[in-house]
Amino acid sequence: MKTTIYTDLEQAEIRADALEAAGLDVEIVARTGGWEVVRRERDLRGY
Repeated sequence: MKTTIYTDLEQAEIRADALEAAGLDVEIVARTGGWEVVRRERDLRGY
């Protein structure tokens, strides 16, 4: 299951860390001038 977060990048990083710690696959869509997909592909071992 993929979780998509729509927010500013700083808040997204904080939320993504918490969701990944719970074992979810996270995709961040951050506002960086326009909406851009910022993907974090991290395995569950914590890379």
